[in-house]
Amino acid sequence: MKTVAVFFALVAVALARPQVAVEPQVYVVKETLSDNIGLDNYKFAYELSDGQKRDESAHVETRRIGNEDESVLRVSGSYSFVGQDGLTYTVTYVADENGFQPQGAHLPVAPVA
Repeated sequence: MKTVAVFFALVAVALARPQVAVEPQVYVVKETLSDNIGLDNYKFAYELSDGQKRDESAHVETRRIGNEDESVLRVSGSYSFVGQDGLTYTVTYVADENGFQPQGAHLPVAPVA
């Protein structure tokens, strides 16, 4: 009788364990890479089979301030993903001497001071 009880207890534990969802395999659908990749200039883009997209480029701008030249790396781009609600969310951004500046319809906007 103990053997039957232990057997059913083990079966109950095995059936009660959380089921691991099998994620579909994600693969690259499209990829673009510029020929001149370097610290002062680059461009790339890709799209994945699950709806994710990313596009980014950067270049160095040199400007004269007084008697000195100042170089600034300017990065701009966008990325998109499909949320759990099935909607596609897109963020566009610029990153430069003023920091990372994202924009998107789903992102909150700081109040004007």
